[in-house]
Amino acid sequence: MRRVEKVIDLMNEWLGRIVSHFLLFILAVSVIQVFMRYVFKRPLIWVWDVNHYLFASMIFLGAGYHLLHRQIIAVDVLYSRFSPKMKAFADLLAFIATIIFSITVIWKGGESAWRSFVAKEVTVSIFAPPLYPLRALLPIGAILLLLQAGVQFTRDFFAVFKRDEIDTNIMERVGKSGD
Repeated sequence: MRRVEKVIDLMNEWLGRIVSHFLLFILAVSVIQVFMRYVFKRPLIWVWDVNHYLFASMIFLGAGYHLLHRQIIAVDVLYSRFSPKMKAFADLLAFIATIIFSITVIWKGGESAWRSFVAKEVTVSIFAPPLYPLRALLPIGAILLLLQAGVQFTRDFFAVFKRDEIDTNIMERVGKSGD
């Protein structure tokens, strides 16, 4: 079981690191667009769509990474006062909601992606790239989030009910250099 946890942690760690660099591409493409529009008076028709795809990829594929690093919303006024065991219990409740949310997004997002693929849906811009790859990222991201939620749920469950030490050091789990 620990091996599966480590594989899921590594997958979300590396995917999160990769998609975090998309912000640099968004910035570069935006600078190029501004330069082309105002210097050469020739705006690029593909910039909005590319930025939209990159940003959506960051959001959808980065959710598991944020859960891995526990960069999620918590009511710190209360949460910070909890004991480690109580924090784990609160996380168990939150992860149940995450699991329900993820399953719903996989189901509905998958339906939406499939309909988009069958209809060969494209964006409404002049560039008009296909929309189904973007729609497919939503259920894929939800699957990654669900896998990470399952790992976190397992860890917190054992921390609460098996009296294990709570494993909060992510770098030990994923390896100091991510390998």
